[in-house]
Amino acid sequence: KVYATYEGWWSQGLRHGRGVLEDEHGRKYNGDFKHGKQHGECELWEIPAELQEQHGFATYKGSIKEGKRHGKGECTFVGDEGKMCRFRGDFQEDDKFGEGKLWDEDDVMVYDGCWAYDRICSPVHSMVLETGYYYHGDIDERGRPDGQGEIYFTAGDDSGFRQDDLYCAGYFKNG
Repeated sequence: KVYATYEGWWSQGLRHGRGVLEDEHGRKYNGDFKHGKQHGECELWEIPAELQEQHGFATYKGSIKEGKRHGKGECTFVGDEGKMCRFRGDFQEDDKFGEGKLWDEDDVMVYDGCWAYDRICSPVHSMVLETGYYYHGDIDERGRPDGQGEIYFTAGDDSGFRQDDLYCAGYFKNG
């Protein structure tokens, strides 16, 4: 039988302070503990592939509160198309919640805006599309152009668009 291993500080028989934990399922955590729970700053939290869907992430670095991602952090996770994505921003009770940025598997930023309960919540925002064009407007729950918006036909980047760029304005549906 495989057991958990822990190297780090203890207090009154509980993990307390800085430590490294690897549990019997292969989850690895390197960070702070408080009264036996992950709490404080996390240098790296790794989840094995077979448990990533259950946990909602593959790796995490950032703030932890009572065993949950909470505060500023960065995680990687498998996105809707089965490809690894990266998120950096605010977490609350283990969910992406607040302001955050999302990058695709090619490290291209695809969203910068509001999140609530692990979902995009900002009705209007700016993003770089897969084509490299810059989009500003309404989106659907999956982060695709959906509704009133504008596409600027220049190479998109994090800096946005210029007013003199060639663009198309109108109503978009399902990306």
